[in-house]
Amino acid sequence: MNAHSSRSHAAYILTVVKHASGVKTTSSLYLVDLAGSERTAKSEAAGLNFDEAVAINSSLAVLGRVIYSLANPKNKIRPPFRESKLTRLLSNVFTYGARTVMVVCCSMSVDDVPETNSSLEFAKQAMNVKVREVKDEEIDYFALSVQLQIQLDAQSAAVQKDVVDKVALDGIAREKQALHSRVEQLEDYIKYQQRQLDAYRVAMTAAANELHSEMSDWTVHTGLPTSLAYGVVYQPQPEQ
Repeated sequence: MNAHSSRSHAAYILTVVKHASGVKTTSSLYLVDLAGSERTAKSEAAGLNFDEAVAINSSLAVLGRVIYSLANPKNKIRPPFRESKLTRLLSNVFTYGARTVMVVCCSMSVDDVPETNSSLEFAKQAMNVKVREVKDEEIDYFALSVQLQIQLDAQSAAVQKDVVDKVALDGIAREKQALHSRVEQLEDYIKYQQRQLDAYRVAMTAAANELHSEMSDWTVHTGLPTSLAYGVVYQPQPEQ
């Protein structure tokens, strides 16, 4: 230990959440700097430094038991994750389908051989932990519902457009039918007027022929020229 040591663990966790096609994918990156174990008898720590050293050693001891239980699954020992804040924080690193890399720093000083051996034993035990990488995916029901709602709205809009187009076409067809009926009525009326005109023309021709025949007979009986006969105005005589 040195005077500038923080005597604490440091952890940085970055979590990325991705939403795509109704699936939620979560990924986390853990960067953890573990404080080294400290022999208080050797470091002569006292007061607050002593309390910090005890807390560090305690959390590292719990971490060692967790790694031992994970490295020896046949012993069926439940990993004591809840015995320290450090192990609770790192529980996903060892059990939640993660890819874990551990770097152990050792001292080359002869005075630190016991601590170096302890660190190497700890690393050897950690190498026996089998962690299988698993992709963390789950159905994002909210995003899926939004996507389905958008599709439903698009289909509804298409159906409404088809209905409007059909109504418009039906209206045009009804209007066309009404115009066709009106044209037929007008054609029938024109034919009726034509028949009336033909009948009137026939009647007028017959009346003219009859009048001409009567005028011819009258000129024969009176002996007047035809031109004068047509100019005479008939005036009836009063009875005697």
